[in-house]
Order: sequence, then structure tokens, then C-alpha cells
Amino acid sequence: MLKAAYIKKKNNVYVRHLLVSRHQQPGESVAEYAQTLKALAKECTFGAVTADEYRAELTRDAFISGLSSPFIRQRILEKDELNLVQAVELADGLDRAQKQAAMMGRETVMTVAESDPSPYVPF
Repeated sequence: MLKAAYIKKKNNVYVRHLLVSRHQQPGESVAEYAQTLKALAKECTFGAVTADEYRAELTRDAFISGLSSPFIRQRILEKDELNLVQAVELADGLDRAQKQAAMMGRETVMTVAESDPSPYVPF
């Protein structure tokens, strides 16, 4: 009871991302790199899964690591538990929102430019 109140639950999506996105650092030996990966893996929660579940989890982890938008990746990594379908839906929604916001910004600039073709010159 006390343990649950004071020990924060690990974000398994985030710690798995740290594991799959870790690369060998310059000057780091292969043995050091392997040891670091083992330490990161110990932080992850792994359960017995079927091949299909494992495939979906690994695909989710690769999807998150491969996203080109750091903003979308950050928002996904805020989730403690997330399956592949949820990750794709969240990323897709955030991607569409970013594109729509960018379009709205361009439309606003175009509307202002069209309504007042003369530049404002302060006195």
C-alpha cells in the first residue's frame, strides 16, 4: 500500500523507446554498449506474449522511434500504456492537427495581405 503511494509507476512505452533508440556512442566499446542495453532492458516490463502480440509491440516501438516529428514522438511517449493501433491513431491525429494549423496560418496571412494591399507605414 505504502509502496504504491510513493513509488511512481514506470512509463513502459518510454523506457522501451529508450532501449530501441539507443545507439553506440563514439568511444563506447561494444561491451559497454551491450551492458548499457542490458541495463535499459531491465527497466522495461516484459510479459509473456504471443508472436502476434510481440510483433505488434515491436512494430509500435519501431514506429515511435522512426517518427520524424519530435513533437508527435513526445506526445506519444507521454502515455504509460499504448498499443500499436492507439499509437498510430494518436500520431495521425497530431499530424493532421499540425498540418491544419499550418494551413490556417497561411490562410490568415493571405487574407490579411488580400484585404490590405498597401503596407502599413508608421508616422
